[in-house]
Formats: sequence, C-alpha cells, structure tokens
Amino acid sequence: MTEPPTLPTLTHARVLALAAPETAARGEAYYRDGAVIRTARRGHVLHAEVEGSQFEPYVVRARLDAGGVADARCSCPYEWGGICKHLVAMLLAYADAPESFALEPTAEELVAGIAPEALREIVLGAAAEVPGFENWLAARAAVLRARPPAAGAAWVGGTPAGRGRARRTAVDTGPIERSLRHTLREVDPHEWGGGLDAPGALRPTIEQARAFVEHGDGVNALAVLRVVMRLVAPDYEVLEGECELSDYLEYEVTPLLAEAILLAEPDAGERRALTAELKGWRDDLAEYSAEDACRLPLMALARGLEESGDGDEAYGEDDEAYDYDDEDEVDEDDDYDDEDGEDGEDDLDGPGAGGWGGSARPWRLTLADVRLNALEHSGQVDRFLEQAAAHGRRERLCLKLIELERVDEAVEAGRAVERASEALAVAAALRDAGQLEAAIALAERGLELGSGAGEVGRWLGPVAAQLGRDALARSAWLVAYRERPDVEGFQALETLSEPAEWPALRADLLDRAEERSSFPQEGTAILLHAGEADRAIRLADASGHYAVLAQVADVVLADRPEWVIRVGCREAEGLIARTQSQYYAIAAVWLGRVKRAHAAAGTLDDWEAYLAALRATHRRKRALLPLLDRL
Repeated sequence: MTEPPTLPTLTHARVLALAAPETAARGEAYYRDGAVIRTARRGHVLHAEVEGSQFEPYVVRARLDAGGVADARCSCPYEWGGICKHLVAMLLAYADAPESFALEPTAEELVAGIAPEALREIVLGAAAEVPGFENWLAARAAVLRARPPAAGAAWVGGTPAGRGRARRTAVDTGPIERSLRHTLREVDPHEWGGGLDAPGALRPTIEQARAFVEHGDGVNALAVLRVVMRLVAPDYEVLEGECELSDYLEYEVTPLLAEAILLAEPDAGERRALTAELKGWRDDLAEYSAEDACRLPLMALARGLEESGDGDEAYGEDDEAYDYDDEDEVDEDDDYDDEDGEDGEDDLDGPGAGGWGGSARPWRLTLADVRLNALEHSGQVDRFLEQAAAHGRRERLCLKLIELERVDEAVEAGRAVERASEALAVAAALRDAGQLEAAIALAERGLELGSGAGEVGRWLGPVAAQLGRDALARSAWLVAYRERPDVEGFQALETLSEPAEWPALRADLLDRAEERSSFPQEGTAILLHAGEADRAIRLADASGHYAVLAQVADVVLADRPEWVIRVGCREAEGLIARTQSQYYAIAAVWLGRVKRAHAAAGTLDDWEAYLAALRATHRRKRALLPLLDRL
C-alpha cells in the first residue's frame, strides 16, 4: 500500500456539532456502549459498522479532508438534519483512537495490476449482483464519453451519447392507459381517510416517462405523457379536490412533457396534431384556472430545441398554428417572480440544485431550463455548456464542468454566481472534487449574496473552524444565526468568540432569538440553553404553540413548577374538552407534567384533589378514565 494521506484531527466538540443535539447525545451513548465495530480506513475514507435497533448493523462511511468531514453516509433512513447517531458514534471512535481504524487498500490500489479482462469480469459481476450498480455505471460511462479526449485520442465508445440508450421499439401504451385509468378511479380527491390522491396515482406513470426522458428517448416519453394528459385534463374537476393537482401538473408533469417534445423532434404534421391536442387540454384546464400547465409544452412545440426565437422562425410555418398564448406571451428565459414582486431572489434553487427544496411553491421552469435538460439528457455537452452560460444558469454550468472534471473552468465560472444558493451548491461540489480552497473562497463570497446566505454560513462555519480560521468561521456563523437563530449557531459563536467580546454578543444573540417570532421553537431552545428560563417562558406564552410550551415545560419543570402547573392544566383541559378520544393521550402527557410539577413544588395534595375533580367532571368519558387512573 502507498503511504496513507494525513487526515485532520477530529475533536468531540467538532463531531457533536455536526448533529442535532438529541442525535449527538444518542450517538455519544452508542459510542460509549461499544456499538462501533469493524472499523477501517481507506485513504481519506473511514468505514465502520454500528450496531443499532435492527439485528444487522448499520454501514457507515465518512470522507475527511482538511476541512473536516467532507461527506458522510449511513445505511439508516435518518434524514432530519445533520448527521445520524451512527455516524456520530463512528466519528467519536476515530476522534479518540484513530489508530484503531486499520489501514486497508483503497479502490485504486485494489484494481492496480488486475488484467483488463479480469477487471471487466468484476464489473459485470457487480452489475448483476449489486443493486443500483448498473445505473451508476451507466451514468458514469456517459460522463466518460462526454469528457474531451486527450490529444491524439479517440472518444471512448465513439461520439458522445446520452446517459443511456433509447429503446429501439415503441412502448405499448395500451396497458399503461388501462392501468392508469383503473388507478384514477380509486382517487380520493379530498384524501378522506388517507386515501390515494391524484398526484400519488399519477406518480408511477410519470416516473416511467421520466426514465425514458433521462435516457434521451423523447418519443416513448411523449407517448406515455399523452396518455396521462388525455385521462387527466377532461376529468380535472373530479380529480383535483384538495390534492394540489394543478401544482403537480405545472411543476412536474408538463415540464417533462415539454422536454419529451424537444427530444422527440416531431415533424410538422406531428407538431400540428400535438398542438391541437395541447390546446384542447388547455381549454379543459382553463375552466379551473389551471391552464398554465400547458404553457411550457406549447412553447416547446413553437420554438423547439434551437435558440431561434419564436415558432415562426423555428419552423418556417404559420405561427398561428403553434401559438401558445397570444395574450400572455412570456420570454423563454423569464423567471417567475415571487409573491412580493421581487426579481426571484427568494425563489428556490432551480433544477440543477435539487428541485423543490421543501418549500410550499417550487421553482417554475422556463423553456431555457427545459432546453438545458434536453441537451443534457441527449448527451449534447458542448451545447449544454454554451446555453447554460448564455442564459445565466451559472450553477448548472459549474456543476456540469465539475462533473466533467474540468475543475479550473468551474472555478472561473463560479466567480460569476449571483445567488447564495448557487454559491453553496458549487462550493460543496468543488470541495467534493478536492478543491477545498476554491470552495472556501466561493462560500465566503456567498455570505454577501443576500437571501440564503445563512445556509452558506452553516456550511462554511464548521469547515473554517476545522482549519483553524476562527475569524472566518465566526463571520460565517454570524450570518447563519442572523438569518435563522438556532442552538448550533449560538454554541459555535460562544466557542469562537473572545471572552471580552462574548457578553455583548451573547446579549445581542439572545435578543435576536426572542425577537424572531417565526422560529419560536428555536428561540426557546436557545434561551433554555443559555439558562434564560423566564425569557423562554415569555416567548412560549407569546407563541401559544403546544410544541413550544411542551419544550419549555420539560426543561423548567423543577425551577418554575407553578408555570408548568398552570399551562399544563390549561392544555390538558382544552384537549379533553374537544370530546374526541384521540386527544386524550396527549392530555394525559400534559397531566403527567402537572403531577411532576406538583411534586417539585411539594404540593402533591393539591394534585390529588385536582385529579379527583377531573375524574368526577369527566366520569362518562370511558376512553379517558383509564388514562387518568395511570396517573
């Protein structure tokens, strides 16, 4: 084996800061209990198994660089923010005893010296036996084909191609239509009783179409999506209900339809027929103000994949035949502004950064975005890069350059990003590509790019701290905290601040936590962490939210029992008064807090009298009485 690279030193504080407080505590307990087994190190990557709640241990890995933990993964389903408890346990084990992670050969060392035929046999065996490996291999092969050849070399596998192969035969849409028609009959548009909603019914078919699109097969994708629209548009009133079908059509289905049209490149007759069909669907949907769903497909038909302006220029045909909306023409590269009329600064990240991002309203694609998707899926890399630059899609441009291992070009292009979210996505990709200093420089610029800079700060703060750049780390955490106060930011700033400056900064941070009423749970958590119980109580009372009240009550029970008794009785009685038995268990939890508060206050006699009165008042509520008996 070659000499292993030097890895950074991890401390308990740095590791625990990577997880939510409760998760960090559980991970620490796993580590102390000896749950971390089969530890190993391959180059920059740590491997281990961690025994958990299942019989089989969880498989964990973490890649380290000079900035600390660059990437971490676990086979568990955890996805609630920060790393999981199993990763915490492994990283703590490494922090305390790095020598216990036995050095093993890296993948590069393992394949060195293996004959090409033997290596081919290994790859084919993995494709047959390892779930997901064949898909990964197909994507990686597409990247290699798209990479510019070295001087005097030929393209690998011939000319660049898409991510996969298109079918040679047309898909039979008959079974698809029969299956979808049957499924749509089962739709419960109001989701009463947890029934199937229309997006849920459509999703498997849409994913079929997406698979065709991602392999550059617009013809078969178009055939599948026409089936969907033929069934949905005429019955929209029946299917919509309260399930947000209009959003699903506009943000998921019809952008895919527009891309399928661009990939399929229909001839003039096919375009005319499809345009008529789309306008019919638009008229059906217009009765319910959902006609915008047809906007992108009609624009795709009118303008095509070429950057040639309107449909008249693109096809040399009568523009009226392909008109997408005479009254409401929108430039192909317009972004949709947010409700406040801003220029998109608060919009979510686009398709190159992971889609909807969890907001109530996702990014609305433009024709320029759909064209980029089509160019990418058809393997037209040079045109993709050219058009991404021309339309200001800097994030997508940079990420594609990094994917193609043209990192220097990506670094140069990254200097032009204008949004914090773009800076973060590109910085993270640069770090993954081994360009840590370039990533830090871009993230530092991202701190000054307005909305979303707080997330940049959350990414940059731990990296800078691990490198010993405390001033930069402090600046990053300040930006993060001011955008969204939380305990992690408060703790980081406490650690990074000089003793002389901390009192004044602490006061400012606590004031900000109390003032940001849109984050009361984070605010009360900060105040409780800082020992400001009375301020936490005041914030909880102002919010009135049961989760915030419960959060504070559990912490201040011993010191402020009178408040817990008052709030607990009020919450429990309110839940019982609803006369719906599903609320009784929650009421009993509140009453348990009341009992413990009375014990802390030395007033258990008052508790017994209160409980007896409660039983007498609600003696006919048979579902409640057993819960009261347990108290």
